[in-house]
Amino acid sequence: MTTILGLVTTRYHGLGKTILATATAWRAAQMLHEELGVEARAVDSLLARARTDRTVLDCNTVLLVDEAGQIGSRAMHSLLTLARERGAKVVLVGDRPSFRRSPPDRPCACWPRSAFRPGSQPSCASARPTP
Repeated sequence: MTTILGLVTTRYHGLGKTILATATAWRAAQMLHEELGVEARAVDSLLARARTDRTVLDCNTVLLVDEAGQIGSRAMHSLLTLARERGAKVVLVGDRPSFRRSPPDRPCACWPRSAFRPGSQPSCASARPTP
């Protein structure tokens, strides 16, 4: 997965975008930072910071949400709402099993199988990002 995220990150950087990565846990966020060389935060930390600092997410930001199937519905709703309000692009990343077996409080549990086909919505991971 890191190889794909590296390609996505490189492509968006080439388009002049700011990449911000997030994951459910600090440790996972730290790994994203180390492997991709981008700013990364745990979801709760990102949400808290974004509420007080409008520069965290803007129309030039691409938000990579790693292991999206593991994020609770309230946190996911907050992330997506914030991104929509600020004009940021969101790329949801995760493996198929974690999306399909998500517990009831996980937003991805109800996504249809078509959501996992390349180019379909929502975008779970793609080596061909759209600007």
